[in-house]
Amino acid sequence: MEFTASSANLLNIKADSLILATGSQLQNSAADLDKSLDGAISSLIKAGDFGGKSGETLVIHIPGAAGKRIILLGTEGASTPQKQINVINAGANALLKTPSSKAVWVGEGLSDDSEWEASIVARSIKAASYKYAPQPKMVKKSKPAKLKTLATNMPPSPKWSKNPNQPNLKPCATGPAAKPMPMPPKKA
Repeated sequence: MEFTASSANLLNIKADSLILATGSQLQNSAADLDKSLDGAISSLIKAGDFGGKSGETLVIHIPGAAGKRIILLGTEGASTPQKQINVINAGANALLKTPSSKAVWVGEGLSDDSEWEASIVARSIKAASYKYAPQPKMVKKSKPAKLKTLATNMPPSPKWSKNPNQPNLKPCATGPAAKPMPMPPKKA
């Protein structure tokens, strides 16, 4: 499975699934996406189909785009790291129940630390897709997971945008534990 980072405009992303972490009050990317969908997400909230509670999920299909879906993931009440991990686990499980091969995780609205959140998302997807087979000859062959690519689309972490004392570091989100990598020194 491939994990990547993206800062592309959500309205231009081509993926099978878009995981949107949000509460009942749509903000930032969730509000923009709702507006582009003529209020489809806010209508579901008003109708009571999605309340935005911590760990609640709802899969909706995007009108006009066959096979595309949005997985709404509730974040209200996820105020501690453990509750945020539980929300991410719920989103990972909901995603793996779909036939998606390419997905984008929108990380606004859950954690203030996008680096930490991206690493937990990758870990949760890997853990949720694991299948134990004690004796391969005695167990039916299971179908391999369809999900091949997961991109995280998150705002920059405050520690990257507000730390002028570390000009030689950049975020690197190519693996399950996105860590800063030192950049090579500039040649004079």
